[in-house]
Amino acid sequence: MKTPTRLSPTTPCAARSGSAATSLPKVLVLVATAFLAFAAVPPPAKVLVVNSDASVAKYLEVQDAFKETLGAGAMTELDLSKAGEAGLRRALVENPGVIYCIGGNAYQTAARLAKGRPMVLSTAINWERFKTDPQTTRVIANELPAVAQLTLFRHFFPKLQRVGV
Repeated sequence: MKTPTRLSPTTPCAARSGSAATSLPKVLVLVATAFLAFAAVPPPAKVLVVNSDASVAKYLEVQDAFKETLGAGAMTELDLSKAGEAGLRRALVENPGVIYCIGGNAYQTAARLAKGRPMVLSTAINWERFKTDPQTTRVIANELPAVAQLTLFRHFFPKLQRVGV
């Protein structure tokens, strides 16, 4: 039976089997690879929220609810009534991941300036009048179907005989 060799702290690294000296380069390569992998990942794309007019209470309510859900750090807000097209052009330079348009004016302006980019349209009355691109645009319809509107009339006004359209 062979007796184990005792190593002292002054024994050269090459004499140690499985020593830290042979695994140190592997660890450094692993750490460097992990660092480069995280450095190469682009930051998450922000959402550009374009509000037609933030002074409209309904639009501001939608924007605030969206901010509360998503978080203020994940989005850039733009009031189109104050910033205008020039402000929207500057915001588009940041290359947002998606453009969330609140109101018809915001959508029309963003669709003209940011063709081909993903967009979401909400809080727009009669949204079907807009020429939306089905490949890039999604719509959140807030309108009730005609049947539901007539049912509400019947519920709230039971004695009503006729409704003019």
